[in-house]
Amino acid sequence: MNSISRLCLIAVSLAAPQVHAQQLRTATWNTDRFLLRYRTMLEPVRLQSELSIGGGGADDATTNHRVLIDGRQKKYLGYDLSVDPKGGGRFSVNIRPLTMTPEHLQFFRLDNSYSPMPLPAYPGVISVGDGE
Repeated sequence: MNSISRLCLIAVSLAAPQVHAQQLRTATWNTDRFLLRYRTMLEPVRLQSELSIGGGGADDATTNHRVLIDGRQKKYLGYDLSVDPKGGGRFSVNIRPLTMTPEHLQFFRLDNSYSPMPLPAYPGVISVGDGE
């Protein structure tokens, strides 16, 4: 029986740490090697009427490209996420700067009027266990 390991990861926080956070999105990336569930949080909490955040993910065989889009300001940010199963219920999760192909830009409906916003830092490789 082929079993798929499950991972949970809080992937991105969009501002300085605060006591309260607001969930913007949840996502699942399912491959034949793992199932990854994660959520994107916003700190500090904002009124829904203040937000115009969209986005999503596109994946290939090894990378999940996550994008958040601010339609009001015509900006986007994102990151590339890869998971490497290490065996024994352990995984290496790597968060890197976003790479966008013309197909990704088209998929996310990003044209030349949108400008990228790089994240201030990337955590690099994180070691996690099944269910973390």
